[in-house]
Amino acid sequence: MEKLPNKSYKVKEVAEILGCTVDNVYRLIKYGQLKAFKVGPRQAYVRVTDIELQDYIRRMQVRNEEMSNG
Repeated sequence: MEKLPNKSYKVKEVAEILGCTVDNVYRLIKYGQLKAFKVGPRQAYVRVTDIELQDYIRRMQVRNEEMSNG
């Protein structure tokens, strides 16, 4: 059985953590750069797990380091 994530964030919370807009978070999700899942009635609410958010931040840090070194 797969281990459940510790926490999930609302899109607004992710935007605050990343320092961007809610629209930017939805774009990241839409284009597959940030994984999310839907919950609630009719799957109306989008959430991002702490694991996925940490992974995205790590990938962006590596990308930025590569760009500054290259």
